[in-house]
Amino acid sequence: MQTPLDHTGDLLWNYVGPRWVDTPAVYGPAWTSLSAVMSRFLPYPADHVEAYRYLAIATSLATCAVIVWTVRRLWPERTAFALLAFGANPVIVFHSVASGHNDLLVALAIAGAFALVVADHRFAAIALLTLGALVKATAVLPLVLLIVWCIGREPRGRRRRTALAAVGLPAAIGLVFALPYVQLHDPTLGMLELAGHEGWLAPASVLARGFDALTFHTLGWVFRLAAAVLLLGCLGMLGRELWRRAAAGTMTTRELGAAWGWALVLLTLLGPVLLPWYVVWAMPLVWVLPRVPRVALIGTGALLGVTLWSAEALRYPGGFALNVAIGDWLVVPVLIWFVLIVVLDLRSRIRLGSLFEDRPPAEPASSSRDQPGDEQRVAGPARDDAREHGDGATLEVGSEPL
Repeated sequence: MQTPLDHTGDLLWNYVGPRWVDTPAVYGPAWTSLSAVMSRFLPYPADHVEAYRYLAIATSLATCAVIVWTVRRLWPERTAFALLAFGANPVIVFHSVASGHNDLLVALAIAGAFALVVADHRFAAIALLTLGALVKATAVLPLVLLIVWCIGREPRGRRRRTALAAVGLPAAIGLVFALPYVQLHDPTLGMLELAGHEGWLAPASVLARGFDALTFHTLGWVFRLAAAVLLLGCLGMLGRELWRRAAAGTMTTRELGAAWGWALVLLTLLGPVLLPWYVVWAMPLVWVLPRVPRVALIGTGALLGVTLWSAEALRYPGGFALNVAIGDWLVVPVLIWFVLIVVLDLRSRIRLGSLFEDRPPAEPASSSRDQPGDEQRVAGPARDDAREHGDGATLEVGSEPL
């Protein structure tokens, strides 16, 4: 796999940062193919910048349209909140759209796949999420949860056939896109390289570097390992609860979206790299998340919106130093607090059996059974939608999204 070092004669070589000169591409083969096609028709670097920005604008507008379509069918009272949380979010408008990041394609794939599930097109949703994962690996999490849900909701006798179809479809799509790039030097197509990246704002990386400094660079790996184990453990509990409810026929379509949102919020906060445009992944589902992860996601986006406004350490040293100080002393401590409250909320909700419901986890699940609007849940997207249309207005947070 080629790196910038293989193109030192290119005009843009002088603009490549020292950290990236020997770094292979860490994006999926679908994005690599798309960018390769665009480069054939765009001769000048300025044309590339404009093309990616126009693509980001079109993608963000399409995501807004899909969000509105979905929320109107599942929770009409939250339509305005869902649209504003994504479409008018400064971290999306300025850090993502204006910068032309491909994370918006991932957001569109997630929003579109959820809309397809609402319309009862499960395998089309699997295909769309697969395309999103082939742009950036982030979409693998909702894809896996969707496959688990599709298999678990089937009768026992049909699960094997459903599993073969649900797993075989993304495998076939992935093979088609990855085949032109398969080679022995890096068979993971950049994923192994990506696993070794660290960011200066990610809570796990900050704690690991701090512990490294205190232990003379010997025990920082403990925090890195602990964060990875915590993330995998939380995702495992999430998947187990999703399977249990899907098999029992008690999981609604709206709760499936909440499960996707939970997984993406956990990845954002516990991953080794955290950049402003990473909140784009979960933001199309913010309206369906329970209060604590919803507030953490919106708060993370707001904090990251005041970071990386100066990335030129040599050209603007004063502004860059201020940017780093704001990140170290303001943003990172709050992000660590977000990690704590999200993990504790997840633990409480699993213990109380209210992992996806939008109500306080301190309230026992049994105490609210007689409240208005808490109908018995049934399986199937069509019946989910009918129920969800009726109970959206009775939720305490229906008129107060935050």
